[in-house]
Amino acid sequence: MMNNKNGISAIVATVLIILITVAAVTIVWIAVIPLVSDSVNEGTECITADRSMVLENKGYTCRNDSDNTINVHVSLGSEDVVLAGVQVLVSTGGSTSSETINDISLLPKINEAKVLTTGVDAAYADATGVSVAPIMVVGGVAKVCTVSREIALVPCL
Repeated sequence: MMNNKNGISAIVATVLIILITVAAVTIVWIAVIPLVSDSVNEGTECITADRSMVLENKGYTCRNDSDNTINVHVSLGSEDVVLAGVQVLVSTGGSTSSETINDISLLPKINEAKVLTTGVDAAYADATGVSVAPIMVVGGVAKVCTVSREIALVPCL
């Protein structure tokens, strides 16, 4: 008696395995590349902003006790950075409060320095330090970048 069972030839099986592998790689490529690309863009934008924006520790960064505001002297270097905002973090005792400045006309431009005023809160009268973080728009989404080093606040003259 003869067995009449036909199977897939080795060539057809090999071609199918190659096609399945190519399809899997394509699907992973389509899913992973945009994810990695967005992360890289976000990282480079924030690194550039962090390197360019400086919280100045000159006479203009101070606490104004008469009206409970904080003056923050921020400068932007020569890097091609367009800020969407600046987050100002004020330390009082053991806690930190933040305020976001989104008015682009108030923010420094390339090779410019500005004094930003934040607050009007009675708690700011006891503020001990201030730091800032640039806010960038990356992929259509606002991203708060790394916070600068904290500077001790002194009363304004």
